[in-house]
Amino acid sequence: PAEMWDAGADSQIVLRDYQEDAVKEFMDKGAVFCGYPPGAGKTFIGLHVLNHFKGRVLLTVDTTPAVDQWRARLAEYGNERARSNTTISTLQGVGRYTGQHFDLLMPDEAHRLPADKFSRLAFFDAPFRLGFSGTAWREDDRQFLIVALCGFPVHIPWAKLIQAGVLKRPRIIIATVSNDKARIEYVKGLVAKRKGRTLIYCDWIEQGQALADVLDVPFVHGQSKNKLQRIQDADVCVVSRIA
Repeated sequence: PAEMWDAGADSQIVLRDYQEDAVKEFMDKGAVFCGYPPGAGKTFIGLHVLNHFKGRVLLTVDTTPAVDQWRARLAEYGNERARSNTTISTLQGVGRYTGQHFDLLMPDEAHRLPADKFSRLAFFDAPFRLGFSGTAWREDDRQFLIVALCGFPVHIPWAKLIQAGVLKRPRIIIATVSNDKARIEYVKGLVAKRKGRTLIYCDWIEQGQALADVLDVPFVHGQSKNKLQRIQDADVCVVSRIA
């Protein structure tokens, strides 16, 4: 996509070496899937590309809070071209753009694409592609289609980023409890001892609301208003899969 690239464009983003590697692969291949771990700065790779790419871009995300998040990032780090040339849509809403031409398709959380209702993006009129996901795995074993729908895979191991000081080694504890009451008591204990901001994920709306009521904290789900703002404002927040 060299003919679509403005090297002298105004941009405040300075990339790390491994982020530049992903951009170089995109410039060389024109279709790339960036599978860097969470926290590695995939969003800033996307913003860098948006600041320099001269064509129309369709950026797809999987949730409405992600739309708000990308808009906020574009407002803060995007130049005028990036803000005017980029259309942001949830995967559920891309149907309204069928038949339109875009120069670049940029799927965030690209592991969602292999689902039957989203794989239609493969037929969108967009010659260049750049997908992102920190969790390139699917329960239906269709993860091989992520690369097919996005492009050449670019990856960097977690360990390398930890050694470089970019990421911290995660501390993961799996606790097994006997019933719902025991789970609620366990979570209450964790929240009481917390040393920072806390997100509590729940699979079910009823479960999430019950836990939020017990803890007297916000519960953010698909029907909540101002989702992203409510999550950002809370020290402790219960969230559904929307988060």
